[in-house]
Amino acid sequence: MKIPFRVGVVSWIVLLSYFVYEPFAIRASLAPYSYLSQPMSDLGITECGVGTYPWADYFICSPHAPIVNSLFLLTGMVLLIGLWSVKERLELSRIGRVGFTCLFLFAVGYSFSVIPANVSFEWHTYPALVMIVVAPALFCISVKLNKGKMLTIISAGLLTIIKVGIIAVAFLPIEWGGLLQRLFYFVFYCWGLGMMVRLKGK
Repeated sequence: MKIPFRVGVVSWIVLLSYFVYEPFAIRASLAPYSYLSQPMSDLGITECGVGTYPWADYFICSPHAPIVNSLFLLTGMVLLIGLWSVKERLELSRIGRVGFTCLFLFAVGYSFSVIPANVSFEWHTYPALVMIVVAPALFCISVKLNKGKMLTIISAGLLTIIKVGIIAVAFLPIEWGGLLQRLFYFVFYCWGLGMMVRLKGK
């Protein structure tokens, strides 16, 4: 059964709406929170304190943690719907289908973010590392693509630059990791919404 166009569009809008909610979670934080340097998942930590997970040598206290973690789970499920709604409207090459398989694995890995880092750092972190396949997957999808080719290539390029930046932050004294993480998801969600708009009528 084909996912209705409106459902596909709404799924990507729902994903983008996380960024509308996040400022409320940040404002509610009982500890100083920096969206520039701290990861999104810090807002999902379910206990207050210093050293709540291996990389957190600073104080965290997020009253909105249950809501944030619920949104992480919802994001994983909605992302699968959004990706499928794009895929079934495209005529893909073989390598393009491989690219979408990688994106579906990314969506599944993102769903593990529902496990707070202070509960299981490994299960929270390692599945999410599948995000490294997103940019290469988009390049694969762009092969022999008719509609949305330039959007896909540009998005893949931007995601590559952002990912290189995230890696560089780990070795340089630049505290922009949180901002880069948010930009990564924002660009990817905008790609999905943009593709649905381009594929209207299919």
